[in-house]
Amino acid sequence: MKKLLDELQEPPMDVRKRKTRRRIVKAATDAIVRHGFRRASIDGIAKAAGIAKGTVYLYFPSKTDLLVGVLRHERRTQLETLLPKLRRDLAPEARLRVWLEEELRSRASMPISQLAIGGDIAVKAALDEVDPTTRQRLLGIDPAFVEHLVTSGPWASEGAADRVAVLLAVVYAGVPEERLRGGISPAQYAMTLSRLLVDGIAGAPQRAAPPSPWF
Repeated sequence: MKKLLDELQEPPMDVRKRKTRRRIVKAATDAIVRHGFRRASIDGIAKAAGIAKGTVYLYFPSKTDLLVGVLRHERRTQLETLLPKLRRDLAPEARLRVWLEEELRSRASMPISQLAIGGDIAVKAALDEVDPTTRQRLLGIDPAFVEHLVTSGPWASEGAADRVAVLLAVVYAGVPEERLRGGISPAQYAMTLSRLLVDGIAGAPQRAAPPSPWF
């Protein structure tokens, strides 16, 4: 995951250009959330960012490139928050809880990624132009990493593939809307669900946790 974070870093540029790029990404995110990808216009995004339309194209040659830029920003921001919390000194159970909680919590700040994962027609059509490897880096979670999380602790290996599939489905679904959360906050929902899943996911401990090659 550290390698992925390195790959998602912004291209080298001076401070002024970096600030402009980030204004464009924020304006694009707001526009897509408000109007949908199809109706979000480069003109409107440029106006919201306080720049000329042509400037947007200097940073993002096409609307699809801009979408990819937004997704890169969301994924990079998520990993910058998540990775420092997956410390080497954590017990495997604690590491799995942290990963689940932070993945769930972060989905609220990844609205465009969630549109893509949810199969938004316009976003999906745009991403069909992007090579599969790039799409996976932007939206996917490495199943091998999740498998390590659910087998590195004192747990049975039997059924690990099913546990990985369920955890990925839960994480990709994110935090449900307020009326389905029973009145608790998104952060509290993420913490409670992660604890419930980890406490009930593995059954009785069967072996000592081996050293982890991931952390």
